[in-house]
Amino acid sequence: MSLTEDISSAVLNGKRKEVKKLVPQALEEGIDPKTILEEGLIKPMGIIGDQFSAGEVFVPEMLVAARACPPAPRSSSPTW
Repeated sequence: MSLTEDISSAVLNGKRKEVKKLVPQALEEGIDPKTILEEGLIKPMGIIGDQFSAGEVFVPEMLVAARACPPAPRSSSPTW
């Protein structure tokens, strides 16, 4: 599994500390910040949104996933 897939999985599972650890690791390995953002953070939130629309998950699950995202942008760029 790639690091962006690991980040995506961590977001989907609401593992904030794991996301915070994996994003700098991905940057150190030379993964483009845009790729990390789009594939690791935005994509899983879209999946959660689709699951919510289908009635498969509810607000608490969406909030858990959303809370996993904020540390990542701050750790991936000093200008965020």
